[in-house]
Amino acid sequence: MENKLQILERHVYLQYQSILQPLADSYHYDLPPFPKATDGKPSVILLGNHSSGKSTFINHLLGGTLQKTGVAPTDDGFTLIVSGDTNEESRGPGAIERREFPFSGMEKLGPGFLSRLRVKSSTSNVLEHVNLIDSPGMIDTAGTSAERGYDFMASVRFFADNADLILFFFDPEKPGTTGETLAAFTQSLTGMEHKILIVLNKVDTFSNIRDFARDYGSLCWNLARVVRTKDLPHIFTMYVPTDSANRPANAIALEDFDAARNEVVHEIQNAHIRRADNLVGNLKEQSLRLELFIRVCSYLRRKDLGLRFLVGLLAVIFGLGTAAYAYFVKVDPLVIGIGAGLTVVTWFLGRFVVNKLRIARRDELDAIFSKLYVRDLTISQRDDLTARWHFIKPRIENLLENLGEFALPKRSTRFNRKFRKLKSIRKFRKN
Repeated sequence: MENKLQILERHVYLQYQSILQPLADSYHYDLPPFPKATDGKPSVILLGNHSSGKSTFINHLLGGTLQKTGVAPTDDGFTLIVSGDTNEESRGPGAIERREFPFSGMEKLGPGFLSRLRVKSSTSNVLEHVNLIDSPGMIDTAGTSAERGYDFMASVRFFADNADLILFFFDPEKPGTTGETLAAFTQSLTGMEHKILIVLNKVDTFSNIRDFARDYGSLCWNLARVVRTKDLPHIFTMYVPTDSANRPANAIALEDFDAARNEVVHEIQNAHIRRADNLVGNLKEQSLRLELFIRVCSYLRRKDLGLRFLVGLLAVIFGLGTAAYAYFVKVDPLVIGIGAGLTVVTWFLGRFVVNKLRIARRDELDAIFSKLYVRDLTISQRDDLTARWHFIKPRIENLLENLGEFALPKRSTRFNRKFRKLKSIRKFRKN
């Protein structure tokens, strides 16, 4: 029997597939797959630098040694940790065929990603209510797909879209300074700030409070460069209990940091509450992104059609004028030929001008966005709208580059009916 969360997920999924997906397809918009968990459980992904303590924290949470730990990078692929009757591990493309596999649509990430994928099952009670996703440690430079063997940032985006909670781990050695860390915030996690918990881990390695304050300030400085919020998010300063004999001399007191770790664990245990909010929030956010995409594309198509009509009208007027002049004045046929040639030249010259203006307009997408949303941007700063535009703009540029403005669909009656349904999603509420 379905629980309330599964009923909500099914209802939201129906809205997603019946309204958003058809509109996205008609506008050649790559709508992210619906974050549907096949097992109905919420998911938590752990991101961060290598050696920031992600795997150690997972082992602590599950009460075992499921994940390998170490100073050097231990994995180059993602690991999904799910509940099972036994402790097992599957690797490669065959892993997604497992009965307990919680996600769909992962094939689009490519064979390079799938070949490095791992799925582990554990008998831990924690996994009865949540799925965990461990990620490869981020490195100093934002690596290319060739270096990783797959598109790492696209993979982060996929799991972040599907996750209900994102734990981003930082460590004292490199508090937010690696290239992939900065790229993840600016490329893969845009618009997901409400899901993210920032964790400064390994505070038990500080020998005094001054070192802690210096690293904490450095992390705040680096986050301010990439997190698009008015205020910095709360930072959970914590550590995972280990052998106290390895702690540095004169180490700082850890009682308050124990409380922070317990808060993080509490957030994981209550991820199902976040999932209900995220399902509705994701539906609304995707509808707002799609509406922004459609509005800008419709403006570009309208302007493109206007230019085409003007060029065609000028060519017709020139041609008819030449024909009328030749008919009434009885001019030499050579003059008629010259007039016809000039008409053709006018047409091609007009097409050339249209293409130049089209290219110029593509370079002015930011100005077009500001023009279309001048009221919203004037009333308030609207950081949410600006962040949404930063996400949509590259997709519009890619569409115009590959298909052009004229490939966009017309605003038919049927289309307008679907578009009105899209706006109605804003009023969607969870019971």
